Amino acid sequence: MITINRLKKTYDGHLALDIDHLEIPAAKTFAVIGPSGCGKSTLLRLIIRLIKPDSGTIAIAEEIINDATERKLRQKMGYVIQEGGLFPHLTALKNVILMSERLAWPKEKINQRVEELGDLAGLTSRQLGRYPAQLSGGQRQRVSLMRALMLDPPVILMDEPLGALDPLIRARLQCDLKKVFNSLKTKKTIVLVTHDVAEAAFFGHQILLMKEGRVIQQGSAQELLHSPSDPFVTEFIRAQRPPIELYE
Repeated sequence: MITINRLKKTYDGHLALDIDHLEIPAAKTFAVIGPSGCGKSTLLRLIIRLIKPDSGTIAIAEEIINDATERKLRQKMGYVIQEGGLFPHLTALKNVILMSERLAWPKEKINQRVEELGDLAGLTSRQLGRYPAQLSGGQRQRVSLMRALMLDPPVILMDEPLGALDPLIRARLQCDLKKVFNSLKTKKTIVLVTHDVAEAAFFGHQILLMKEGRVIQQGSAQELLHSPSDPFVTEFIRAQRPPIELYE
């Protein structure tokens, strides 16, 4: 479980995030939605501590992230961003195994893990031998997912991972990702940031809707649809197509 208490972040006096209390359940997929600039990506960056909060705490399995614990706790989190965020001068394989090599994993263990993840992600050894520029957008996202899963972390953070893909590839990858999540031997706590309500409903056991850095509503897709806590919830859902009912 990820537990957030009294978390606040500002930039140049502008409020970016203000969350009094939030619990992200373990071994579930938790989708974060909201308009641009609402604090979705800021929340992920604070969890993985790419940025530091002005005040408040974030705990992973009851261990608070701070200067003393951030390095250890980062190894318990995988991070996937839009376009994959791969190092262009490294092959796909080298991107995947970079951290495991730095942690001095035995070569046999690395090879076994790569084979396992390649099967899950649907990538061949030939594709893994290519550089990111030689791969399609969907393939780069699969490599990024492999990299995030390489150390078998309990937490996976995904920041608009499918946002840059065309609709057909995106729909296919959504189905493939869900199959990967469901087939993992150890269930992960997955925090998925997206602007797409239908995508959030497709993946999320729970959905968090944010506006101007604050939580508006947290619950299932059907709770947001049929029991909105604020007029903004209905406004945000109605502004999008296809409707959320497609994923009931």
